[in-house]
Amino acid sequence: MNVKFIPRVLGAAALTLGLASMPAHAATMTLTLNTVFNGTSPTSTSPWLTAVFTDITGGVQLTLTSSLNVSSEFFSDVTFNVDSAFVPSGIGMSQDASNPLAVSMLHTTQDAQNLIGGGSLGKDFDFGIAWATSTGVGRFDGTDVKVFTLLATGLTAANFNTTNASGIKMGAHVQGIPSPAGTTSGAIKNGVPVPDGGMTLALLGGTLMGLGALRRRLRR
Repeated sequence: MNVKFIPRVLGAAALTLGLASMPAHAATMTLTLNTVFNGTSPTSTSPWLTAVFTDITGGVQLTLTSSLNVSSEFFSDVTFNVDSAFVPSGIGMSQDASNPLAVSMLHTTQDAQNLIGGGSLGKDFDFGIAWATSTGVGRFDGTDVKVFTLLATGLTAANFNTTNASGIKMGAHVQGIPSPAGTTSGAIKNGVPVPDGGMTLALLGGTLMGLGALRRRLRR
């Protein structure tokens, strides 16, 4: 056995294990809105809306991407939450001025924003964003993308992995959905959030496998 090989492998393994045991800092968090919780389901293919929260200097960038592929369907408003350590009204919030989508309202009040059309479950959110509903420029539909900047000291994407009193992280009101019951809209919510932690878990798994192989080699 090459004696010099052992400390090198042990040192590398220890270093890798140390890195893997460090707290994972999720650079992004993605919420896909693919579940109806009130009213009628959109006729488009889910997920109907994707929200990506990305860490930036001094705060978080929120990117909303529509996947409504039926011309009659569009979003009129969305609601989401932030960790209770942050007061929404203290978070600077601005939209990308180069995007033509017309935001008619921005609301930031802890546990006080309601999702239009969300019924009893669409209450107690922290943020509310409403769009123009007229046909053409300003309507949030099709494959539109809307970008917001959320600024506050210490704010990260992980702070938006937060539910309201009904256990919903994010909701959206979809307009223009005909149904036999006579309704013309539906409220949708997020599925399981996807934090950017997969790389750390893979690194830890690889490290443990390497240590197991090293242990068997030393026994021999």
